[in-house]
Amino acid sequence: MSNFESLTFDCYNLLAGYKFKRYFDPKHVLQQNRWLINTNDFDTNNEIEKQLTVQAILETNEDEIAVQKVKSLVASRSLRDIHKLIESNNTNQKKEDNNLLAFAGPEQIVYEGSKVFLEGQCFPPNQNLVWKQIDGPKVDLEYESKEDEIAKIKNPYFKAPYITIDFDNDENNDAENNNNKHKIKPYAKLTFELTAKEITGALSSSPSTVNIIVKMVQRALVFQGGGSLGAYEAGVFKALCENLVEKDKKSKSRENRPIFDVIAGTSIGAVNAVLITGIIKKKIDDNKKKKNENGNNSSFASTDDMTSTTTVSKQEHIAIWNDAANDLDKFWNEISYPTWWLDNDFFTMWWDNWNKITKANIQTFKSFLKENEKIYGGKNIHHPHQQNPFSQLYFYYPENISPVASAESARRYFSWTYFLFTGVPNVMSPNFQQPDTKFFTGIPPLARFDNTPLTKIIKRY
Repeated sequence: MSNFESLTFDCYNLLAGYKFKRYFDPKHVLQQNRWLINTNDFDTNNEIEKQLTVQAILETNEDEIAVQKVKSLVASRSLRDIHKLIESNNTNQKKEDNNLLAFAGPEQIVYEGSKVFLEGQCFPPNQNLVWKQIDGPKVDLEYESKEDEIAKIKNPYFKAPYITIDFDNDENNDAENNNNKHKIKPYAKLTFELTAKEITGALSSSPSTVNIIVKMVQRALVFQGGGSLGAYEAGVFKALCENLVEKDKKSKSRENRPIFDVIAGTSIGAVNAVLITGIIKKKIDDNKKKKNENGNNSSFASTDDMTSTTTVSKQEHIAIWNDAANDLDKFWNEISYPTWWLDNDFFTMWWDNWNKITKANIQTFKSFLKENEKIYGGKNIHHPHQQNPFSQLYFYYPENISPVASAESARRYFSWTYFLFTGVPNVMSPNFQQPDTKFFTGIPPLARFDNTPLTKIIKRY
């Protein structure tokens, strides 16, 4: 290395160590600090630039040795070259002295439609937090106030997007297509990048990233048990489908999503749940089969055809659920058996009138007893059986008698009793007694039924 190159290298490091600066007004410097400037050792013709350079050195460092080295370098080379070296050094020095750190915060698991705050931090604090989304469904970052948006010292928030599911992507068994991109996922991953910047904008930190997992909010339908209550559930399901379809259309929050994500039930409710899911699956498979057949028959498809197919797919999605509700209603009509002698106006009127009369008589007698107690004081006990619930005559006294059942309760009771012995044509066979081979008493009798007819109808749906 030559003496000149060595001197240049030494001065470069020297200037880097003392953070050399040269930004000030030449006239102001000459007027205020003329007595410090001695330019006799310089060979440059630009007196002003030479004086400013020396002045900057003197203000930066008072070490005479360092000053002499820089003076020699300035005298040996053009000021333009030394200024370039100084600028390059200042840039590198800023990078070395950059102590800004950014942390985008912990990973969050949130639900769709919720308000999510990012939890970024920086050191030192109170720096500008610059957020940028780099992956996932696009969301808009917002701030609590306009001042926060301008200052960018506080973290923004966003509304978690609703999960979109594409049912048109078939899940094949081929190894090539059976990957995560083709699988339906009940969540979405959003990735954000945080960079901390100095308020002046001179320094910035290395970027830090964070993932936000947005989970699907599942809409569940659970049917209860209770025998014939399953028929009522069929009507409720149909009404729910009609109502939720209109609701989802207005909100646009569940586009390309099923009306219900989960369908379950107990006892007869489980039968309803199985029927609905089976009908829907069958309809979806039939539609896919038809589309495949149509695709094989036509070699080319125009843009309009593809657009119309997507539109029809959305309509088919709604139609499938409506068909499921109609088929469930059809199923219950098929297994129901009319009891005309119980489902008529005469039976209903007769039982309801009898119910009202007994209720009125019991209420009249109770009012009479209360008035009697006021007159004679205390309870007027005519018979000891009247207050003894273990007496055989206890429930025959008017104040202890329950009213006659309503017409609907009577219809259910008598139809159950009737079907217990006769069976239901499309549900179960008439009961038959199971022999008592253990105790040989037959008490109580064990009645058995064969539900093969109901099983066959369920399989057909």
